[in-house]
Amino acid sequence: MYDNATATINDKLYVFDRNGKLPNKEGWYNLYEEYTEADGTVVKEDYWVYSSKSGIATTDWKKISGYWYYFDQYGYMKYDQWVSDSKGECYLLSNGKMAVSKWIKEGTNWRYVDESGHMVKNTTKKIGGDWYTFDEDGYMISG
Repeated sequence: MYDNATATINDKLYVFDRNGKLPNKEGWYNLYEEYTEADGTVVKEDYWVYSSKSGIATTDWKKISGYWYYFDQYGYMKYDQWVSDSKGECYLLSNGKMAVSKWIKEGTNWRYVDESGHMVKNTTKKIGGDWYTFDEDGYMISG
């Protein structure tokens, strides 16, 4: 029996709730793992998944309520990181939504994702009335 997890059965990834049941409606489901570290600290890790009404977990890109999200091979929504697609690199915000037309600060450096959600690289681009130049890694080098 599976509970609070995703599991592959007959080459399909399914979502199981905390009672071991498949969801019967499309939507978001919060799964979590709780464990105790050697020093006694209890750690809870949350995972968000998106399920079809038949319980099949979303993997890869999915547009939900007008926003793009990315789910890994386990069905877990990814966030606060760069991911690649066939057109380049996209940034996923802390809520999992793909950043669009947004500045991303990394340490003391800045990158920009355009209106398609892809990192701007190797170019000079007008953003908000000002011109900015980006290097091959997408970092702003002038502007």
